[in-house]
Amino acid sequence: MKHIILLSGLLLAEAAVGCAQAAPRPLPAEAVEATKTTNSNHVFAPGKCNFEIDNLRGGTFTVDNDSHIKGGVYSAPASEEWSFSVQCHAGASQSDVYDQIGAKPVDGKWIDLDFNEPFKPDQKFKLIEFTGKNWKGIGTAVDQIYYADADRRSRFFNFCLVENNGPQVLCGRTQIRGVTQPSSASKLPKIMSVLKTIEFVDVSASAPASSNTEAVH
Repeated sequence: MKHIILLSGLLLAEAAVGCAQAAPRPLPAEAVEATKTTNSNHVFAPGKCNFEIDNLRGGTFTVDNDSHIKGGVYSAPASEEWSFSVQCHAGASQSDVYDQIGAKPVDGKWIDLDFNEPFKPDQKFKLIEFTGKNWKGIGTAVDQIYYADADRRSRFFNFCLVENNGPQVLCGRTQIRGVTQPSSASKLPKIMSVLKTIEFVDVSASAPASSNTEAVH
């Protein structure tokens, strides 16, 4: 896709549409400064994004500030064997967000930015809008259709979380199931159960101004 594939090749739910208007909480003094951490009791700070995750579901979140675009990886408990990654795109515009999710609306149709054409029926494109504590989320779920072997194809979830009235944006991409697997095998509900507990906190004065952010408000 034209959007950046996230963090070390890690492959990346459906909820009600709404708009959470909670203001971001002040940044605590113990905000993360280390490049990597799995501690759930403080702020995760990849790049110019600062956020807490209230429920890690027994998993861990590791911050990566060494990559060109800062981000992190959520890893579920070992028994569940799934993960997803995110990257910080503070100050992203609406166009940037569309690029990250690999789709944009044109003349009433959603366009696949891989090929600059409407999604094909076999891709089973689905737009997913959801909300968190102080952000709005937008995502897409799309089936791969180009592998000759159907058993190698995956359904992908691409998403961005956009801070309400602020510049912070987290975007990710992950596999949620094989195309030939039943919908009940999807990891999407588990991924969403973690994402929806994310809460942005105040960024430093060096962060981009909120006027630079047009995304899904």
